[in-house]
Order: sequence, then C-alpha cells, then structure tokens
Amino acid sequence: MSYKILILLLATLVITGCRGSDETDISEPRFPVTQDPDVFAQFLNSMAAVPRDGVPSDVIDNVQDFPEAYYNTIDPDNTRDTFDKWRQANGFINADGSDAACDPATCRETHVKFRDTKDLGYGRNMFMRWNTVTNDVAVYVENFQVDAVPGVPYGPLNFEALVNNDRQWNFGVNAIEFSAFPYVGAGARKFTKFYNFAGDGIRATDPSGTQQHFVDLDNRGDKPMPTTCIVCHGGRGRTLVVEADDGTLKVAPTLVGGIAGDVQAHMQTIEFDTLQFANEPGFTRADNEDGIRLINQAILSTYEYRKQEFTGSGDWNPDLAIETLRGRYAGDPGNPANRYNANFVPSGWTSDQNLYRSLVGPNCAVCHALRGTNDTTSVAFPTLSGFQNYDQRIDHLIFEQGKMPLGLLNYSNFWDSTDKDPSTMATALDLTDRVDDNDRAIRPGAPQAVIAAPPIATGIDSVSGNTVDIAISGAGSAFTVAGSERWQVSPSSTATVTPAGPAGDAILRVTTPGAYVLTLSVDGVNGGTDTATQAVQVLGSFDANAPLPGSAISYFGLDGIHEMLQAGQANCVQCHSPNGLSSMPVHYTACQSNQFNGNEFLYKSVLARVNFDAPLDSLFLRKPANGATDPTDLSGSAISGYHGGAGAFTNESQYSTVLAWILNGAPSGSIPAASTIDGGAEACAP
Repeated sequence: MSYKILILLLATLVITGCRGSDETDISEPRFPVTQDPDVFAQFLNSMAAVPRDGVPSDVIDNVQDFPEAYYNTIDPDNTRDTFDKWRQANGFINADGSDAACDPATCRETHVKFRDTKDLGYGRNMFMRWNTVTNDVAVYVENFQVDAVPGVPYGPLNFEALVNNDRQWNFGVNAIEFSAFPYVGAGARKFTKFYNFAGDGIRATDPSGTQQHFVDLDNRGDKPMPTTCIVCHGGRGRTLVVEADDGTLKVAPTLVGGIAGDVQAHMQTIEFDTLQFANEPGFTRADNEDGIRLINQAILSTYEYRKQEFTGSGDWNPDLAIETLRGRYAGDPGNPANRYNANFVPSGWTSDQNLYRSLVGPNCAVCHALRGTNDTTSVAFPTLSGFQNYDQRIDHLIFEQGKMPLGLLNYSNFWDSTDKDPSTMATALDLTDRVDDNDRAIRPGAPQAVIAAPPIATGIDSVSGNTVDIAISGAGSAFTVAGSERWQVSPSSTATVTPAGPAGDAILRVTTPGAYVLTLSVDGVNGGTDTATQAVQVLGSFDANAPLPGSAISYFGLDGIHEMLQAGQANCVQCHSPNGLSSMPVHYTACQSNQFNGNEFLYKSVLARVNFDAPLDSLFLRKPANGATDPTDLSGSAISGYHGGAGAFTNESQYSTVLAWILNGAPSGSIPAASTIDGGAEACAP
C-alpha cells in the first residue's frame, strides 16, 4: 500500500468515521487479557487424537493432516479446487466465466455488502445462490481486511476498502456449500461444506485462486481449515483422518454410520443488528436488508432439512435454531414485510429476557444454538434453567480461564461492550465471587490453580509394601507463570509430592494408606497467587475398592479402560455400540476396515476425547460423569442432561481409573489385531 493511499484512508476515517453506520456508531474493540491470545477460532482440545509424548501416534492425525484429508473427502475429484470451478459448480458463473442466469422459477440469488463487527471485523462482499427445487444453497464472501495500520486489523478501514473495492485488501474468499456433493443417488443427504480460496490481497499465502489449507483469519496465527470455520458453526473437532488403499488421506464420518465430510457444522444466521453499513448507494442498511433476509431464509431451509433428514440420537437437534431464526422474522423470514428483530427471545428464556438479550443470545447462542443433539439438547442452552445447570462449567471457562467466547471479537464484545456487563450473567448463575464491590464482573486474568488428581488411588502394593506412584497434574491451571507450581500434601509425615515434568505434573507418594489433601499454589503472569486443594483417598492394592495403579492402566488389556466400558461395568456399550443408539459420536466396539485395524481406530476415537493440556476437561472423562465439575462430588456437581446416559460412572473408582489413565499418558496397551468383533460391525470409513 502506498503512503498516499494510507494517508487518504486515515483522512477518510477521521472525517467520516470510515463512513460509519447509517444508524449506529461501531466502537473499536479492545482486547482484554486472555490466557492464550492465539487459541481463538480453535476447539478447547486443539490437539485431538494426538497422543502425549512417548505414546506412538501411528497413522491417524487429525491436526496437521486434517485440511488435506477434509478437501480430499468433500472434493475427491478436484472439481472445486479453484474459486472459479467452485462458482461454476454452484451455478454462479458459466464455463466461460460469464455470470450465469438465475431463473426465478427455480433460483433465488442476492448480493449484499457490509462489515461484520462481531465475527472477524471484515468488510464482506457476499453472494448467494439458492436452488429452491433441490434446496442446495451456496454462499461465498470476499473478505477485505486492511492490516497496514498496526493494531487495528479489525476496524472500519476494512469497510472503507470494501466500499472503494480496493482489491489489494481482498485477502481471501470463504465459501459454504449445502448440498449432497460429492455423494449421488436417491439416498444422498445434504450437508454443509467449507472452502477457503486465496484472494489477491497481501495476506494470501498461496497463489491467487488456490485453496489455502492453513489460514490466519484473526491475526492470531495460522490454523488448519476447516477448523477455523466449523468451531463457530456448530461443528465437532474430533473427526479422524484415515488413509485409503491408494494412500489418500480422508476424514472418517464424525458420527458412526454418518457421512464422511459432514463435520456436523451448519450455516450461521446472519445477525443483522451486528452489521455495519454506510451512507453510500449500495452499502446502506436499506440496500442490504432484504438480501440478508433472503440469505437467512435460505439458511432456515437448511435447518429444516436437517431436522427432517437427520434423526439419529447423535445428530444435531435444530429446534432452537429454527425457533430463533423464525422468531427474529415474526415467524417467517420468507415474508418481505417481516423485518429482523434482534430482541426476540426463545420460549425457554422468557423468565429472564434481559440476560438472553444482553449476553446469552448475542455472545453464547450464536454458536451454542448450532450444538446439542437429538439425544440431549442441553449444550444448546434452549432454556434458562438448563443454562443455569452449567453454572460451574461457565464459571470455569469464562470467568476463570478466559477461554470463551471462542471468537476474538465476540470475546471483546462480551467484556468490553458499552451496553452490557458480564456481571448480569455471574449474578444469574449465583457466581457472587465473580462480581466486585462496584457490581462489575471481574475479568479473567487472575491466576487459577487447578488440580487434576484421582479422588481414589492405589498408592501401596499390599504384597511388597512398596509405594506406588500416583500421577497428578496442575496442567489445567490458568494465567500462571510456568514453573511456579508449588505442591504440598497433608499429612506430610507419610506423603511427599515430587515435580515430574512440565505444566505442573507431579508424583504423589505415600507410605501409609489413608486420606490425604493435596495443595497446589501458583503465581500469576499478571501478578498474585492462587491455591487449590483436593482430597485423595489412597488405598492399598488389596482393598476391595482399589483401582489399578495408574501406571498399570492401559486402554486395552485386563481391567483396562475398554473392559470397563463393557456391559457389567459402566455399560457404555448399551448405547455406544452397533446394537445401541444410531448416529452416536463413538462406538466402544471395533469397526470394520480393509485399510487399518478397527481397534486402532477405536483407540484414536477415544484419544480424540482426551485433553492432555487440561485433563479434567477431557470429554471422555466428563461425559460419563454427566459433566461433573468436582471429582470428589460427582453426583452433586453433575450437569442435568449433559450426558444422555446420565451418570455412567457408578462410583468414584471408575472416574479415578479413567483420570489416572489420562494422567499417565493414556496408553493404548496391546491393541487387538482383529479388525472387527463381529460381522455386523460398521465400517470405520467409506
């Protein structure tokens, strides 16, 4: 960008407020303290299915290999590997590059221009085509971002670049397609697919017109596609990469028996009230309102299709998303007379409409409404009472750890908007210690000590009398100085704690069985200290309630995790098996494959639900504990409706066994060679 152009842009910003909005002023975001400013647009478990150091990774890796495998799956013949080919395949242009006709009898189209102020801050040049006969929907958007001015990559200059069509700031194109492609036939079902193409701007890392597998959407570092999209579109981050006979990497179905490439992500409702427009022909609110209504109407049709066609227990339940989108348009976005109503409140929130309108609706529901399943809708937050059931989990992720909201601008909006205060949420959830003396919410940033230790552990070999190491960890602590962890144990006369590696890992050793209390103190990166405590009941190996020593636990093997999941113990296979519920996220039985061992796939599916960075946040631990937030009070701290099977762990010993396995690296043990346990097992991947 030339110096003169930069001066012109800055002058325009000063004189016009970068054209501003034709109704409201959009303030510049400020970014509060976060635990890790680079984790936005990623799932909480960003390294899913990657074993801890020392555990062989074998052939399945859904992090570095995920983008390539995803595109190989949704576009196996490269019919959409360039922007023009994608536009032609979706009816925007003809083979010669000219605009394709849109027959009103079968086609609806629109072109809208705005700046989003709560998603990524881009200037957006958006185009949509909707085939009203097949119900295929395709949307692409040219993104404008001016990063020549240090510190303001998300601001109104992006809109200025769009208004001026300054192509040097068009750094890329995002495209979303709702269709059955690449599958054909009467039974082929439609699902949402995400593409990213390099633009002609300075941010492109590949030649213009090619797909980018890794993108930096928020100036916070490269992240793999399509994770950056699906994380805020309801998608799931535990899809596994597999290798086909020809060596091609592809993704397995996210749900057992589901569609490979369907990562359970959906199109997002365009929140009209969060957009910035300009007093310029073609860019005003009035110029774009009807087009955005039409896009939302098309998006509603995709929700309704999913509701009709995807009815398995683990499939998304779109009822809340449908109610909300319809409600924002007086029941029908197809009626041009119905204008967007940002104040709509779903029926489950009528008892606290202010909380929903000010915080939950704009900052939480935007993503959570695209989650929840037919088996359990709780994580979608369809009701106030259900939201309140998540009080401790919300406290942990928002107020303690500063990990949510997951989008950078949404996070800033949550904490820094002039018309809201998170104390409203803290008060509604009875989190009184998160509110200061001035009735303002206390922002994340203070150190938070978190202990991960099995509440019951075997610490004495009753035969030899020798001490058995008990692995514990402070890895889930937040805003702490690395290496500042200080462990204590009481009574200290018969126990010691020895540091054993990074992230606060340590070993508890005792000489006498009994009740012990662990204490972890940490120093904060922003000053201050914090201390946490947890009780551990240490048993001898011959005690009737003693679990296996942590170092002896593997996934497969005698008394291993897999055996625990079978009938007669936790009985997870009652639902998570071929004879159980349909479309589940994981079956705890081997699947069938000609390419690889189905038991290996099963282990990786489990490992994808383990979080070594924050062991207590591991889904494999939290789900069967029904979302319990206190290891020493599983039933009392459970989240109603979190797990469709309620509390699958019938005692603390089972919970302790799984946690001890995780803390010891979640080893596989000797993986059985058989690819399938019976002839009726599902395929691991198509």
